[in-house]
Amino acid sequence: MKKIQLISDSTCDLSPLLVKKVDLDIVALGVTLNQKTYLDGINLTPREMYKLVEETNEFPKTNAATPNAFYERFKKALDKNMAVLYTGLGSGFSKTFENAHLAKNLLEDEGYDVSDVVLVDSKNLSGGSGLLILKANLFKEQGLNVHEIAIKLEELIPRVRVQFVIDTLKYLHLGGRVSGLSNFVGSLLKIHPIIKVRNNKMEIGQKPRGKLEKGLDVLVSGFTKMKEQGYIDEDFMFITHTESFDALNYLHAKLDELITPIPISTEAGCVISSHCGPKCIGTLYILNENYKGDD
Repeated sequence: MKKIQLISDSTCDLSPLLVKKVDLDIVALGVTLNQKTYLDGINLTPREMYKLVEETNEFPKTNAATPNAFYERFKKALDKNMAVLYTGLGSGFSKTFENAHLAKNLLEDEGYDVSDVVLVDSKNLSGGSGLLILKANLFKEQGLNVHEIAIKLEELIPRVRVQFVIDTLKYLHLGGRVSGLSNFVGSLLKIHPIIKVRNNKMEIGQKPRGKLEKGLDVLVSGFTKMKEQGYIDEDFMFITHTESFDALNYLHAKLDELITPIPISTEAGCVISSHCGPKCIGTLYILNENYKGDD
C-alpha cells in the first residue's frame, strides 16, 4: 500500500508541533493589507496583522491558496509514489478547495495518475478541518488506505462542531458580515454572539449580553450537554483563539475536568483572525456515532 501524504491549508490552525507530529504539508492562503500580500503563517502573524489594522484602519483581505501551490505539493508527493489526502477550508468559504481540484486536473493533463489524490471538502473552517486531519492521521496509523480514510472523514464531517464567541463585531462589520446598525447596536449592548459553523456556512446562534464570560458559559453548557448524553468523540478537542489568553484559561478551568485527554489549545492564523477579530475563542469537537440529532 502506498504511503500517504496528508495535506491541509493554513486555516486548519494546527500548532507547529501538531503539524510536525502528523507530518502535515501546509499550503498557505494569502492576506493582503496595506497594499502588500502576505502568506498566512509564513511572513505575517495575527498580532502583526492586528497592529497593521490599527495603524492603517484598513481591513485585511484574504486570498485563496493558489492552484500552483497545490500543484507543487501534489506533484512532490506523486513523484515519491505517495497517495495524497487533502482537506482544509470548506468550499463554502473560499475558492481554495476549487483550486486544489484545478491542480489535480492539471497534473492529470500532464500524464500523472491522480487516482490516489483524494480531496475531501471539510465544509468547515479553522480547527474544524484540523480535527479531521488528526482523525485522518489516526486512520492512517491503523493501516487504512487513502480512499478508506476519505470515506471515514465523510462520515465524520456532519458531526464536526465548531462554535466561537466574538468579542468585537468590528471585524465582521468591516468584512461586510454584519450591517453598520448591527455593529453599533451590538457594541452598545455588549453582545457577544455565538457563531456556529455548519455545512459550509456560518450561522449566528445565541447572543449573550454582558461580559465575554457569558458567551464562554454558553460554549461550556453546550459541550457539557453533549458530554452528559454520551455524544462526544473524545479523541481530540480544541480550544482555538485569537489573542484571547484570559478566556483560554477560563475555558480550560471549566472543560479540562470533563474530558480526557484535555482540550488542545491552538491559536488561529491570520486568515481566520482577519474575519473574527482579536479575543475571539471557540470550542471545536466531533460528536460520535451515537448522535442522531441536528443541533
